[in-house]
Amino acid sequence: MPKNVTAQITQLSSLPNGLFRLTLDNQQSWQTTQADWALNFKAGDQVLISRLPLGGYQVSVAGNSHSVGAKRTQ
Repeated sequence: MPKNVTAQITQLSSLPNGLFRLTLDNQQSWQTTQADWALNFKAGDQVLISRLPLGGYQVSVAGNSHSVGAKRTQ
């Protein structure tokens, strides 16, 4: 996977503890592993998924400086 991927949320599911499952327009599915009240994901949002230097990934809404940990589920 490239260092950064930008995609659009096509489907969004709320999970317990403030987590989300994101289905993207590139056929990938991701789940947040952290909650942050400053991030409010919505269907149609552009998100940026970044690979971290020591492994793992983070996701943020385009134009928002806040990000949370994420893992790919599909």
